[in-house]
Amino acid sequence: MRVLRPLKKPILLAISAITLTFLGMANLYADAGSDQTAILNAIKINTDNILSDVNGLPNYITNMLTYLGDLTAADESPVTSDMVPGFAALVSSTADNLSKQNSKQPELMANMFGYKLTDLTAGSNGVTPILNTVPQVNSVTYGTLLGVPTAAKGTGTPIDYVKNAAGLGIYHDAPSGSWGGGGVNVGKYQGYFNTISAVESYDMYLLSGLWAEADNQYKLTATQTDLLTKITNTDKGGWLQSIASESVGVVLRQILLIESQSYVVLTQMFQVQKQQLAATAMTNTLLIANGQSVESILEGKAQGTMK
Repeated sequence: MRVLRPLKKPILLAISAITLTFLGMANLYADAGSDQTAILNAIKINTDNILSDVNGLPNYITNMLTYLGDLTAADESPVTSDMVPGFAALVSSTADNLSKQNSKQPELMANMFGYKLTDLTAGSNGVTPILNTVPQVNSVTYGTLLGVPTAAKGTGTPIDYVKNAAGLGIYHDAPSGSWGGGGVNVGKYQGYFNTISAVESYDMYLLSGLWAEADNQYKLTATQTDLLTKITNTDKGGWLQSIASESVGVVLRQILLIESQSYVVLTQMFQVQKQQLAATAMTNTLLIANGQSVESILEGKAQGTMK
């Protein structure tokens, strides 16, 4: 016993260490078991979701086939078939109005000068009545730009009309250093002359666009009209009929090429803007014409002939 007594303490320490080791290992195994359970549960949940999706494949395939069928099927709805004639009528009505407006120009121009429509053509004696008093009638009427001259046998070209509309026929004396009205008066007239010349040149630039269109034989207008006719054609094979009868897939590709009604509206807006621009230029011309009295006063003072 005396021999074992010194060893008692080390033995107890060893037994305690072994006990603690086994307890720690037991906790580790318990934690590992918990992680494995969580992983297995996650696998089970994921597998259940996959199986659920697989079971739903028939429904997905059915829905997809239905969608594809809708894309490839012709549109037989009454709403579409009712709208097609309306869109076509929109363009045809616009074209008809423009045609009638142009065709009325000769008669209106004749009335403006106090003549009848029959006075625009040569009579049995070979004389065109309106040319006796207004020989330049084609040079001062807008119909010449439209390719519809007022008098068939009259002279005058689109560029002649543009010159008159821009006020180039209103002559302005260029100031001279030899004028005796004094430096101040000559300077005032010089400023007036410079301003009028600048405005007239800009008017000519704006209105020359009308001449350019006429000189190019209205190719732009003809192209626009051709496109409008194609995209609003309700005959078999026309674009509007294609929208109403072909599959949606085909129509979608066609829509990427052109949006018919947007083009119609944009074309009309473009024409209106051109007319507004021309009207603005002509307003400038009228202001120039109304300024003739002021011009005479300024010129007279500059020349020294007026106080």
